[in-house]
Amino acid sequence: MGWIKKIKDFFVQDFQIANESNHKVSLAVAVGCMCAVLPIWGFQMIAAFAIAGFLRLNKIVVVATSNISIPPITPVWLYLSYVIGCFLFGRENSLSFNGITLEEVSKSLIVYVVGAIVLAMLLGVASYFLCYGLLAIFRKKQPNKIDQDGQRENA
Repeated sequence: MGWIKKIKDFFVQDFQIANESNHKVSLAVAVGCMCAVLPIWGFQMIAAFAIAGFLRLNKIVVVATSNISIPPITPVWLYLSYVIGCFLFGRENSLSFNGITLEEVSKSLIVYVVGAIVLAMLLGVASYFLCYGLLAIFRKKQPNKIDQDGQRENA
């Protein structure tokens, strides 16, 4: 029964964001959104979870927000990544499914990957500021806590 308690403690401790600062919650959302768009198919949630552990962020929030890359929305991320990549490389956006060759796919792959990385960073920054703003508006102000040394902690 020890493992059931560990699982329960994991969800109870990590799912509660009430004790976390707006910055930390917003950073968790940003990391999740960023990992969702990165071109590491099949490893997006694993990467998000690992980064959350490394940065000591709320793992549940990070993994939940990394799920914005669900099948109905994935084509949007793919297309936006390609468009951003074309813009960065100065290429014309000539996405066509007629006459696809291996050479064309290999040329477009690097354009897509670079575009996806840039889109992930942009989405991470945008989601951070959006989340932080919403939390600042809707979250009640909490008084500063006093730590063990009698110093005020910044929330």
